[in-house]
Amino acid sequence: MASEMNWITCNKCFAPLYRGKRPYVITQCGHISCQNCLQQVEQPQCPQCQRGTMSLALEEPLKPRLIPYFQPLGEILEMQSKVNMFWSNQMKILMHHFTELVQKILIAWFLVVLISYNLVPISLLLYLYILLNFCIDDMF
Repeated sequence: MASEMNWITCNKCFAPLYRGKRPYVITQCGHISCQNCLQQVEQPQCPQCQRGTMSLALEEPLKPRLIPYFQPLGEILEMQSKVNMFWSNQMKILMHHFTELVQKILIAWFLVVLISYNLVPISLLLYLYILLNFCIDDMF
């Protein structure tokens, strides 16, 4: 993670991480400050925007909730791509399940109508049931 943090500079004096007084901190308002700048303001206050705020030290190892802010963009995009594929696959599974349910409901409704009106003999109903299953499978 250290190499991903080399770009960090204090947002007030612009001292890079490797030259400024450590530990650098990140505030709730999203500003990064070195200890020199932090000591020049009332605590807890952001040296950049002077808002009252809490801060977390930017020290190795980073706190888990800070890690995403310092990951390389390529890693973030790769993970997001995997998350999107996961969600897409879950939606396909659900859509397939609901499509099958609709097919079964349509077939059951059609057969109930035929039976209730005594329109066709049972042997023909069985044939229609099989035929409807094939037709609906082809439609979806």
